[in-house]
Amino acid sequence: MARSAERFRLPSVDVIKPYSLASKAADTIRSMVIRGECPQGAKLIEEDISSTLGVSRACVREAFIVLEGEGLLNRIQNKYTEVVSFTKADIEELYKVRLAIETMCLETCFEKDIDLIRALSDQVQATARVIVEESGNSFAWVEEDMKFHEIIVRASGIRRAQKIWLGIKSQMETLLFSQYKNEPFDLTSGISHEKITDAIAARDPEAAVILLKKHIRSGCKVSLECIECDFHAS
Repeated sequence: MARSAERFRLPSVDVIKPYSLASKAADTIRSMVIRGECPQGAKLIEEDISSTLGVSRACVREAFIVLEGEGLLNRIQNKYTEVVSFTKADIEELYKVRLAIETMCLETCFEKDIDLIRALSDQVQATARVIVEESGNSFAWVEEDMKFHEIIVRASGIRRAQKIWLGIKSQMETLLFSQYKNEPFDLTSGISHEKITDAIAARDPEAAVILLKKHIRSGCKVSLECIECDFHAS
């Protein structure tokens, strides 16, 4: 006589929750901040945002907390919330964090013999397509450009590094979009990505790391020059 199968019970796990309204509100506000539709220094009032998005003030409050954690918003005590304004010190700090994390992740990929070639080559091509097919879409270009770096960080498997890098990703996208929203795409960025990919394909970690560092430092220089121009123009 066949034994009846024992009833299997799942071990204790977190209850699966639907994608919340607060998450959707955070996504919408994040996109508006990155695109400059909520400009740097703008005061965001819960009641106004709640009315515009058609969600409760509690949802907006929760979204603000998420975006404050990403470094996009500042909460001014109990008065209001404002969009972060990037200073020279902020920009230098962001790029220093990126430099440390991304070079460590790239070195780790070499140590673990992780194959990045296909993913990075595909991403270089994806960015090139955006330049050709969406010449006026700076937001799409910024997204694709940052994905190249995200591939390296995620492939490393260093969870803490990933968490920190993803925590500043939205700030970097905001910064880059503000630089290129009315300017031509930075074609030198794509060239740098190709050179880094070629060095990885040649299994030359020293050259790859040097190229990555040069690329990130060049980006920092451009960002600092842009904020200097904005300062003199105001």
